[in-house]
Amino acid sequence: MRPAAPSRMDLRRRVVVITGASSGLGRAIALEIARRGGNVVLAARRRHALEDTAQRCRAAGAEALVVPTDVTSEQEVDNLTKLAMERFGSIDIWINNAGVTLYEKLEYGPLEQNRRVIETNLIGTIIGARAAVTVFREQGHGVLINMGSVLSHVGQAFVPAYVISKHGVRGVSEALRVELADQPDIHVCTVCPYAIDTQHFEVAASGIGRAPFALPPVQSPEKVARAVADVCERPRRMRYVPRIIALGVVAHAIAPRTSERLLLAALRRWHMSNEPQAIGQGNLYDPPAVAAHTHGTRPPMISTPGLVAWLSLQLVKHGAESVRRRTNGLARAPRAGAQAVLPVDRPRRTARGTTSPMQPRARTGGWFATFAARAVRLVARYQIAISVATLGFAARALAKQTHHVDPRVRVAARATRWMLQRRELAARSA
Repeated sequence: MRPAAPSRMDLRRRVVVITGASSGLGRAIALEIARRGGNVVLAARRRHALEDTAQRCRAAGAEALVVPTDVTSEQEVDNLTKLAMERFGSIDIWINNAGVTLYEKLEYGPLEQNRRVIETNLIGTIIGARAAVTVFREQGHGVLINMGSVLSHVGQAFVPAYVISKHGVRGVSEALRVELADQPDIHVCTVCPYAIDTQHFEVAASGIGRAPFALPPVQSPEKVARAVADVCERPRRMRYVPRIIALGVVAHAIAPRTSERLLLAALRRWHMSNEPQAIGQGNLYDPPAVAAHTHGTRPPMISTPGLVAWLSLQLVKHGAESVRRRTNGLARAPRAGAQAVLPVDRPRRTARGTTSPMQPRARTGGWFATFAARAVRLVARYQIAISVATLGFAARALAKQTHHVDPRVRVAARATRWMLQRRELAARSA
């Protein structure tokens, strides 16, 4: 008899496979699932750390199965699936969480180390997804959760292989959703968290020699684990943690060049510290030598309101420079002479939609294409103002979360209003 499809509101007695469960986010997810009544199958390379996680899950009332697994090995993942099915009879949820990182510029990082990051984060996700989907098709239901990142949507310096792999993880989810579109009880979800307070930064491979610190807002593993458990109960295509970080993705889509410049400046100042870190392979090939913990030991170098204020001030500076360049250009135009402003050989438009009296411009897209083109031009013209407004909303929301307004945020808000007024005046004069 086919087992019933998992309830969207209850994890009790459901079987959840979690990779990368020996420490950090994987351990937090396992404990959260156990607290909600689910049974867990724990996979990672360190048996002793898995046993510790399993003991804590059993203390919460859950059944726990430990299966040491390297997610880059198809044989070991098949063995994980086999043992889980033999023990529990079904797999209701599969969470691809295992991942590693290399801190090094793309042109300097050893190719083998970059390949290892992609094999673990992306190929490991593909191998796990293949095993999970095979079981889900046979039993007629299941939830696959691929742990992506905000870096599944935007880029970041110093971790190119990680960014490539996380973009690929999102692609795996998108492709599987289409393949499983005729299976209403099989769900494919992607959870995209921002920086998490785990040992991720301490055990990562590094060729830079400088210790990385998380950029705020840093999430606790427990908060992200609760979000993952919520997705287990109520599957959804995409979940950002925290949700407000989606505004950063929108800002990047609207003004990518400005966002990338600001991000690089923030990474250089607040992410890569001057604290030395040994150059090495980290946990790429072997489990880390440090003891397994849920939390890390590197708090961010700047508070969340402080970072928002710093980014806002950088945006104001960038916008003021843009306004100054445009204003100087308008002031120089009359001195350049009429020939520089209105060349005599430029044909004048005699009718709407034409480039010359004898060459009418062909209409190819109708009213919708015209509307879309005008919208794109409008967004491009005011992209800096839109980005500043987006950061302003983020600062306001963060201030509400912390129940106080940092003085730097007030200064940034005043500067933002000044910049918007200057830009509006420049647009009117143009």
